[in-house]
Amino acid sequence: MEGFSKENPGDGSAWTRRLVNGISVVCLLLALAIVVTIVGWPVQDSQLFWLRTGTRCSVGLFLLQEVLRMVFRRESILRRFVKHWFESLLFCAALVMVVAYAPMLRGLMAVLSDVAPFTVRLGYAAGLNALILWVLMLRGIRSRHSFFKGVSLTPGRVFILSFVLLIATGTLLLKTPNASLDGISWCDALFLSTSAVCVTGLSPFDVATEMTFSGLCILLVLIQLGGLGVMTITYFFAYFFAGGLSLKNRFDFQDLFSEENMGQIGTVLAVIVGFTFAAEAVGAVAIYLSTAGTEIAAANPIFFAVFHSVSGFCNAGLSCVPGGMTNPELAQSMAMISSLFVMAIIGGLGFPVIRDFWMFFSNRLRTFLWSRKIRHVPVRLATHTKIVLVTSLGLILFGFVAFYLLDWADWGGDSLRRAFFLAGTSRTAGFDIEPTSNITPAAKVLLMALMFIGGSPFSTAGGIKTTTFAIAVLSLRQYVLGRRDLEVFGRRLDSDFANQALAIVLLGATAVFVVTVSLCILHPQIDFLSLAFESVSAVGTVGLSCGVTPELGEPAKYLLAGTMFVGRIGILLFITSFLPRRKTPATARLPETTIVLS
Repeated sequence: MEGFSKENPGDGSAWTRRLVNGISVVCLLLALAIVVTIVGWPVQDSQLFWLRTGTRCSVGLFLLQEVLRMVFRRESILRRFVKHWFESLLFCAALVMVVAYAPMLRGLMAVLSDVAPFTVRLGYAAGLNALILWVLMLRGIRSRHSFFKGVSLTPGRVFILSFVLLIATGTLLLKTPNASLDGISWCDALFLSTSAVCVTGLSPFDVATEMTFSGLCILLVLIQLGGLGVMTITYFFAYFFAGGLSLKNRFDFQDLFSEENMGQIGTVLAVIVGFTFAAEAVGAVAIYLSTAGTEIAAANPIFFAVFHSVSGFCNAGLSCVPGGMTNPELAQSMAMISSLFVMAIIGGLGFPVIRDFWMFFSNRLRTFLWSRKIRHVPVRLATHTKIVLVTSLGLILFGFVAFYLLDWADWGGDSLRRAFFLAGTSRTAGFDIEPTSNITPAAKVLLMALMFIGGSPFSTAGGIKTTTFAIAVLSLRQYVLGRRDLEVFGRRLDSDFANQALAIVLLGATAVFVVTVSLCILHPQIDFLSLAFESVSAVGTVGLSCGVTPELGEPAKYLLAGTMFVGRIGILLFITSFLPRRKTPATARLPETTIVLS
């Protein structure tokens, strides 16, 4: 763990460093063993004493090594807190859980009155040890940054590495005996972990009937981490694996995050996390109120609301009840449908749009309240936000009308409700209030097109993204009308945007083609349209299915798992992360020639 480096002569003697490092290692291993035991294996009443004793030991060792650090370090506590604020916040949270153990435990039991006290105590012990584990792991990774200095970690590779580690951890946890009722294979564990981390929603079985409460909690955490992974996990791994960001890497991440002010990246990440949890909390309250008194949520209404809120906002498409949203009690609830609809739309807009909205409306409010005292240039919505809003609204309206016209005869009285729900969730959320396999072939093709487009950049959604689709349409308009520049909302866009959009569309279509052909070879007995639908759903990380995923063999499941992974990372980013990119000098250009196109 983090000892006292030789570069700081006042850090303490060698034996003190070894003592603190030894205590930290023992504490880390003990906390890890307790968390894995509670999460992965059934715990009997007789074992609770040993878990409680182990937790006390891990807390005691944790506090002891912290006291030794403060005694033998000359760096002020305030300076250290500011320097490593995230690590310090986790430490404070763990300290509060230790000091206020009894009142916090009583409060949790009062809130979770429908959960057994034994389970609440186990959850509290697991949460406390997990916080200790986080602090010690962060400190250990940061203190070993010299090991990673020789490793070439581009932003794309860091992004890929973060998801690989998350999927691997999720696979191991889902394979533990306590995660499922009868145990699942390694293939299904990997598939389900990939689906949760990549917020897709495809599953080889009904998770509500096969997974235990512990397994559903693991899925919930994987979905949450996967939904936030676009920016937060990438930045986290880049910082701690590289020992901080170099100037070159900061410029690389500035380009990856589309953030103009490098110094604001950390603040932006904090805002993202805060907004995500706030939105999910509001969504959970709305879902809780909309399903209050229903039989389907009576067993654990709080967990039901939180799970669906997180799954909806992160566009995961997984549900903790048998049948998911196709359950008649949920499918007939317009309040539940509307709550999930709104959560999926907000999660699919993208954090740049949310931030732009916040700046726009807060500026308008200040102007309205203090217009006579303060004069300033009003904030306008960015071109990116306008494109996202117009494209998203257009796709929702188009999908609503098209779904209603194509399948109104088959859906009967529920035609308006299902067309409304599919129009908002079809592009990436992965929820449906009726089995998707029941829709007409024409509606399936339309659904595949919307899934392929997906949500917006830097959101929890997948697909080629709404901006890519918009740029492709604008490029077509430019060529057909014979315009010189790529124009939108009175602004000119660089031609590189059109080239990038073309590359993304071609790569996405190629991925769908290759995966579909491969699935047809592996399972010729399944109809082509269903396999193509499954391929588009995996590439777009949507999760809607025609019901053929459980019928697939292990090779096909591995193929779809890899497809979901690449689709979540982004096909273009995945390829360019491993291919060297050489820019041609501006003075060197090849002779021009012509070819016949049509």
